[in-house]
Amino acid sequence: LTDPDLFGERIHVNQGDATRFFFVTGGPNIGANWHITGAIFDKVYKGRSRNFVRNEETVYIPPGSAAVFELSTPVPGLYPIVDHALFRVTKGAAGFMHVDEVEEWPDHIFSPDPSTLP
Repeated sequence: LTDPDLFGERIHVNQGDATRFFFVTGGPNIGANWHITGAIFDKVYKGRSRNFVRNEETVYIPPGSAAVFELSTPVPGLYPIVDHALFRVTKGAAGFMHVDEVEEWPDHIFSPDPSTLP
């Protein structure tokens, strides 16, 4: 998910959107450590929909398992998506989520000027 020539456009969401990812670890022997750099997942569902964890940054998904991740996107920019077992990034376990700016920055968020982000 890092090369537009191979995988099309990267994942685009609008600033302020609630975003949901469905992630599956095919296995068969090694799990994955799902992480979006610069983001905190609002909710993570690893089983029954009423049972979720709030405010996680990196979540281990065992082989043959799946999870649903929800997050808000108040700050525009480019967010790397990785398996936090970072040696796998060089093998292709990476992507990008691009949050497109659609409104003024919220006053309660202190961050650099979005025009300086890649």
